[in-house]
Amino acid sequence: MKKYIFISSTIILVIIFLGLSKNPMTSAFSIRSFLEKKSHSDYVENAEKVTKPYVVGEEETSIDASSYLVLDYETLSPILAKDSDKIVFVGSLTKLMTAVVALEEAQTSSVVTINSSFKNAPENRMGIMPGEKITLENLLYGLLIYSSNDAAEATAMYVSNGKYFNFVNLMNKKAATIGMKSTHFSNAMGIDNEENYSTAEDLAYLAAYALKNPFIADVIKIKEKDVASVDGRFTHHLVTTNKLLYDEDLKIFGIKTGTTPLAGECLISLAENNSGNKIITVILGSYARFDDAKKLITWTWDNVEWR
Repeated sequence: MKKYIFISSTIILVIIFLGLSKNPMTSAFSIRSFLEKKSHSDYVENAEKVTKPYVVGEEETSIDASSYLVLDYETLSPILAKDSDKIVFVGSLTKLMTAVVALEEAQTSSVVTINSSFKNAPENRMGIMPGEKITLENLLYGLLIYSSNDAAEATAMYVSNGKYFNFVNLMNKKAATIGMKSTHFSNAMGIDNEENYSTAEDLAYLAAYALKNPFIADVIKIKEKDVASVDGRFTHHLVTTNKLLYDEDLKIFGIKTGTTPLAGECLISLAENNSGNKIITVILGSYARFDDAKKLITWTWDNVEWR
């Protein structure tokens, strides 16, 4: 069932929603919000000028995805949701956390010596070769643009000095810091595993956090890019897995796709309307994630006002 949340006029350390006692999801967001972890002024610049979303339209919408969430990027205020606290497999959306941890633990200019072909890693693979020397920056391009599993594995091994599960532990510690209380990671790629799971709510917090990193914010918008090894012997052509970046009807700024047999089609998107309002949408367990995202984004622009 969809939940429409109206936002009150007062913003303090956390966002207090209109009708708090009537909507259990509102209470969950109030308690688990990323804003608990940082002061409101840290997250929202010029807080006194912030506008808030109000659902004003009568039209209803629904998609067949297992769960989804639409929230205002500026204030993290939820707008529309279905089972957003449902714990599910999330596929390569996991790689967004892989990138966050790598960027906070290592320098993008670092040179990584590849010591495996990573042939056992599932597709997608950017094709890094044993003995190849490549910057961490270029691995992260592969991870975020092409959702490369070999890039994810190589990144985790490098940052952890070969102790892979130390990297996974860093992922889980960062998830706890952000406020992702229904999330656990077991690998850097996002392959299906009963210990690798999250929720639409938690992934929205992760997206909001990740988008504050300039490198991530820039890379997720790239459609195609060639990256090379340090000596230029190896070149890797990367094409985005996010078809919405080619959509001419919507203004989309990424951010991450994911697909596995158990997770289904998953997608986190950042979209902007003609007035400059931005929303994050999280779709999990879909059969047509790009169509679903367009439907939710279009519904939001038609039925929500910021004031």
